[in-house]
Order: sequence, then structure tokens, then C-alpha cells
Amino acid sequence: MTTSEPIDIHAHYKKGDKQTSGTVGHLDAGQDQVLKEVWIKLLAHFENTKDTPIKVEKSLVKNSGLAKAGISTSDTEAVEKWYTDNTDEVKEIKNQLVCDKLYLDGNRDIIVPSTFKPLFGDSADTRTFSNAFWQATMRFHSPDSYVLKFVRASGWDTDKAFARIRSSIERRITQEIDRLMWEGDTTQHNGVTQNGMCLHVGNDRLGSPVFIVTVRQNSPKLRSEANAEKLAAYALEKAAQLSRKYGEEALIVYDFAGFKLEN
Repeated sequence: MTTSEPIDIHAHYKKGDKQTSGTVGHLDAGQDQVLKEVWIKLLAHFENTKDTPIKVEKSLVKNSGLAKAGISTSDTEAVEKWYTDNTDEVKEIKNQLVCDKLYLDGNRDIIVPSTFKPLFGDSADTRTFSNAFWQATMRFHSPDSYVLKFVRASGWDTDKAFARIRSSIERRITQEIDRLMWEGDTTQHNGVTQNGMCLHVGNDRLGSPVFIVTVRQNSPKLRSEANAEKLAAYALEKAAQLSRKYGEEALIVYDFAGFKLEN
């Protein structure tokens, strides 16, 4: 089922008012019916997948040296030995994470202990679809707000909206987004974090958080593709968290000043 006319976002921005059509509390009869149909599909999927958890296969967190070695930062002796054996590696700019820099500088108390436990009783290596879904909705004012984000992006097409939600949740599980956000900045690439490639600089005229991505700071020679992917996922999650109180919208500006082929 498809309904609703396209919204002129630019017109709303010029007027300084947020568009509310298609959001919670502002649904017409057709939109409300689409929302119900998507929920029916989701609830059925919860039931069908409750006994088949999804594996964390492409974790964005487990690419650090300590994680690859299976060493908990709570194990002081093992951590010290690993850094002693791999000092040259972690000093390399392309490989160095924030936690590596902190450790080498003697700020070891700042490093977050590796005692992460998924919400709702999931194991460390798997998540159920329903548990991951409910955790994702916690970034929004209500579960309906989360679902409607996909519904609007799908042109109010029930099947497309459900497919997008399913794909998004499965990606969150396989990439271990919950642990990525729990770890915070410490597992981000130190050079990228220090040069301020992606910064939250304030709010726009509608109150939405504004992020500036300084493209010239992106140098593939100085960081790995894995760390770039990790930063992108982390930045998007932070944007979602910060925009929760501003109508769940954020503005991302890409600054290409000084952009070169090496970027």
C-alpha cells in the first residue's frame, strides 16, 4: 500500500518550521493503516526468528589488536604483555587507536574495561532480531517513530519498509553496533579522531544537530578501510542519539575545501 505526497523539505526549512506530516500524532487514515501493516509483519518476524539468533560476523569493534588477540582490558598483565610485544605496530599512525595512544601515554585508567554484555540476555556472539530491534528503537521517542522513519523513506510501501527495517537490524547485529557505541571513542582511529574529520558543531535553525565532515582530513594512507567504516557507523549513531530531542533529524555538511585526489 502506498500513500502520501512527497514533502518539500526545502520549503519547510526556509519557513523555519519542521515538517510533521507522516510522524507520530500526524498520520492520516491511510498512513496509520500502513504503520499497522508494517507492525504486523515485524511481530510475525519476531516470532519466526526467536529461536534463531543472528551471529556477530563483521564486528566493527573486534578489529583492534587486543580484541583480535581475545584479551580483555581488565586483564592488566595480559594487556601489558601484548603492548610490550606489539609496541611498534600500535605506534604506526595507520593502525593506532585512541585506546592505544592512551595506553602508550600512560593514561591507562581511561581505557574502558572489556566487560560488555548485550542487553536483554543475548550472548556475546549473537543477537536475536527482536532484541536488536527494541534496542535500536531506544534512540527514538517511541518504537512508532523508529518504524515510521523507514516507512517514509519507502514511500509508504509496506513491503519495502519492512525489508529496510529487517536489513538495518541485521546489519546492526552483524556489525555489533551496540558494542561499538558502548566502547565509545576509545576504539576509534586515533589520527581521525584527533584531526576532527567529523565534528558536531551546533544546531541548525530548526534545532537539529549539525555535523561537519572535513573531507580533506580523510587520508586513506593514514588509516585502514576498516577504521573508516567504523568511524562512519559511529558518527551516524551519534547523530541519531543527538537528534532524538530535535525531531530525529540531523544535518550533515560535507566540506570539500582543500579536497585533493589523495582524499
